[in-house]
Amino acid sequence: QLSASHHLRHDVMTSTQDATDADANAVSATGTAGTVSPAGTGRTDYAKQHHDAFRVVSKAHRRERIAGHRELDERSCTNWMTDPHVWYRHPLLRILIPFIITGLDLYMYLEDPLNDAHVPYNVPFQGHALGLMAFWAAPSTSLAFARLGLTLVSWIFAAIVGRQFVVGVLLRRCVRLTCFQGGSEGTLVVVFLLGGCFMFVGALIYNQLVPDDQLDGTSNDIFLIFGAQTEQYRHVNQCWQALSLLVDMLTILTVLDVCLQDEMRYPNFVPSIKAIWIRSFQGWVRVVFAWSCFICGAVPIVWLVFLTGPNQDQISAPVIFGGSDEVTRSICAGVLVFVDLLVTVQDWDFPTFEEPLEIQVPTKVLGTFSDKLKITFVAKFLALIPQPSCSCWKRLCRYLPGPEFFQVSIRGKWLQYGPLCVVMFIDLCYSRTQLFYDPSFFGQYADPRDFFIWTITDQETLESSYEGGYLKENASELISFEGRWNTSTYEVLIPEALTDVKLNSRFVNSGMKYLALWISGSALFSFACCICTADWRRARVLQEIKLEEEENRARAREVEEKPEAAAISETPKETPEVPPAPQPAEASEVISDFSSGLVETL
Repeated sequence: QLSASHHLRHDVMTSTQDATDADANAVSATGTAGTVSPAGTGRTDYAKQHHDAFRVVSKAHRRERIAGHRELDERSCTNWMTDPHVWYRHPLLRILIPFIITGLDLYMYLEDPLNDAHVPYNVPFQGHALGLMAFWAAPSTSLAFARLGLTLVSWIFAAIVGRQFVVGVLLRRCVRLTCFQGGSEGTLVVVFLLGGCFMFVGALIYNQLVPDDQLDGTSNDIFLIFGAQTEQYRHVNQCWQALSLLVDMLTILTVLDVCLQDEMRYPNFVPSIKAIWIRSFQGWVRVVFAWSCFICGAVPIVWLVFLTGPNQDQISAPVIFGGSDEVTRSICAGVLVFVDLLVTVQDWDFPTFEEPLEIQVPTKVLGTFSDKLKITFVAKFLALIPQPSCSCWKRLCRYLPGPEFFQVSIRGKWLQYGPLCVVMFIDLCYSRTQLFYDPSFFGQYADPRDFFIWTITDQETLESSYEGGYLKENASELISFEGRWNTSTYEVLIPEALTDVKLNSRFVNSGMKYLALWISGSALFSFACCICTADWRRARVLQEIKLEEEENRARAREVEEKPEAAAISETPKETPEVPPAPQPAEASEVISDFSSGLVETL
């Protein structure tokens, strides 16, 4: 329950009393909507629930506010990781970054040549996992139940391994990250990532059991229920882009809501708008505004994304900056991964993502009046299932999680950063595609005159050149500029070339595109270092404060014991009475005692 943001400077606690006085006299921050106990009647209710943590955190705040004594800042160079008043955590920058992410997403969607490819969508790992989940696409009912069963088993194993081993052992005991110590939000992120891995393993098992119904990278039936017309790249990528833009909109609204709910860290930032946002009509302004913006924005976004395309009856973008090449697109993808991580680092409660104990009214979830969402119907349903009374089942239950294992509570911060992890995964996949992009792999070719990309739309040509989403060995000449156009007169060699469409993107075949791999890798490595360093620094500072408190208590006990010892030394000592000397025993008595003891010993 300890707060990571111990550098917050506000009028929550008194600045002239020591650590023990903060337990009895805690006042609320100026302008907050929380209730405060009358002066002299005790601490607030929230502080009563977390007595020890409140005292330690108040000590940390007081140490930072002592004029001329900034020993914590001087002893560590990592203050920028946990201080909420760092320049890049200003509310204006926090609101601006999600708009930059949305702009980069739109730019890459318009410039990505894969969004106009007419070949089947083929991503091996992803296709295996999603193909196993699409149980309704199985050729028979029995195989559909087999897919569904393997899907459920995969997610159960992902939940057990993710919660018990990855989170319980690695992240909590070994790495000791505070953001994974309490609550189930971090566990959900880990389980979601592991779910894809276990689904891939389940798909491999399914392929071994059912050779006639193989799952591979082209098993993308699940996208058909989300609006994709076919399983080609141009239609599947529309689903991914719509999902990415929806999460971007959710991030914009969430960050805006968090910044306008804050009255402690930046109280002078648009205070009049904050008053309307929080208190007008009992808080219904922020709830209605959030739902209205999301609904009114999501519908046209999805509709416009599915209307895009290179044809005349579709929406197409003009050539931007002379047409982007694979180097520009790869670097943009790497920058986008960095900006996604920056949104997480900008959080005022980084790295624990827990509300400070001084905040009397926790930040509410976007569009609700609650500070967290609780999902308990799964646990209640499992608790109602009757269990066998045999001893074998009881022994098995010792190694299986109970119904409370499936109780989930999600706070507002994790509702923002959880979907952002999905967008980051999409951006990483986009980076991988751009790094290994070759036009011939996707039914496209580059014009040697200006390096602009042409995409082939003739399905007969594509079906004869590709098998299972892969280019055949003897079909590479047909998917090339030389095989479709005359290189000297630039006239068509085959009639099907007249249906080819020229795109706004270029392909220069440069090795500079691998710079994006360095940007993405550096961003991920730096993020891991930042979250570990900030968390360890927080633990070290709080440990120092606890040691200082123990030393102060030891000194206080020494001061109290000295007068007592002096009083004891001044009191007159009474002469102890000398007991009379024992009389010597008779020889017969000694012999009888020795003989009786010898008999007992034998």
